[in-house]
Parts: sequence; structure tokens; C-alpha cells
Amino acid sequence: MFRQSGSPELVSTERVPLPDASRRPIVVAAGINPPSPDLGKLLLAHANAGASLVVDGGDASSWWKGRGLKAGRQFQDRGFYTLGAGRILVYKEPITDPGDFALDVLDLAAVRRPVRLWDASAVIAMASQAGARANLILRLVNYGSPTRGDIMAQVRGVYNSATLLRPGQPSVTLRTCRRGENTDVLVPGFRRLAVVVFS
Repeated sequence: MFRQSGSPELVSTERVPLPDASRRPIVVAAGINPPSPDLGKLLLAHANAGASLVVDGGDASSWWKGRGLKAGRQFQDRGFYTLGAGRILVYKEPITDPGDFALDVLDLAAVRRPVRLWDASAVIAMASQAGARANLILRLVNYGSPTRGDIMAQVRGVYNSATLLRPGQPSVTLRTCRRGENTDVLVPGFRRLAVVVFS
């Protein structure tokens, strides 16, 4: 998920945040031991509140089955269910290919994807926000050769300004362009690290 710029937020099963589908549209609970009844209820609450909950193990791990669950489209390897305002995606077998799985989750996010990059195959992007009214921070880490030319970055949300910060260089104001419910910026070339602050 990190490599595909999915901006995952890793949390302990002991500190799962309360449901907020606007900030956490997808909650992945795949590859975990069957949760305690309390944790299971909290994970299902995310789906009830409008998020997509992703689990694996199919019927062998049926903690996700409960009242109000309605079967939707079924495929050979996975099935969709609705629960409250959200849905549950159930993989019938444990996840074995993390790369394919990451791409599946990004497809599930669709327009709610937190960040997207073009022409930046060696750049990992992470978008984060401390609160609903806080600035959005886009961190770009380049693990390859210095980038050439501009990188187009798109973040979820509508922002009027963006400031680029790079080590050892003055800050630069970037032009923002609204694309529906997203904002695009062109980030000039950089060696290792760039941070864009949106407001």
C-alpha cells in the first residue's frame, strides 16, 4: 500500500479509531487473527458508517457475519456485501500477493483515493491530515535517481493554495488546479524529499 501511494494508516488492534468514513473510507482487516467480539463490533461499525471493510479468509473466518448483512456481487475469489451505509469485501482465501492486493484496494477507493502521482515510478507519496480543519500534508520520498521535470500530484479534497518545501531550498508556492473533488499540483524535480502543504 505504501509503494502504491495508498497512504495507509497503520493502527494497533488495541487502538482502532472510531468510524469516520470521510477520513477512513477503507478499513483493511485482512491477515489478522479473528478479532475479539469488541474489536469485531468496532470494525463492523466502520462499514455501518459508510466505509468499505476488507477482510480475508471467507467463510472460514466468519466474524464479519452479522445482522443486516446483505450479499451482493460474488466472484470466484471474493464477494461483496452491504452493511448499513457501507460494504464489506471478503476475499475467500488469505491474501498471498500484497502487490495485487494493494491495487485491488486502490480500485476500491476509486475517487476517494488520497493521493495519485503521474510519471514518478520511484516516488512514494503519503497524504496525511491531523484533523478535519488541519492542512493536508503530502510527503514525497524519492528512492531512485533525481526526478526530471515536473511530477503531477493529485490529492483528495479542494485546496486553494499549496507550498512546496525541500531540504536546503526556499519554499515555493505551487499553482493549484481543481479537478472535481480533487486538487492537482505540479511538483518540480527533487532529489530525495519534498513536502507539499495544502490549505
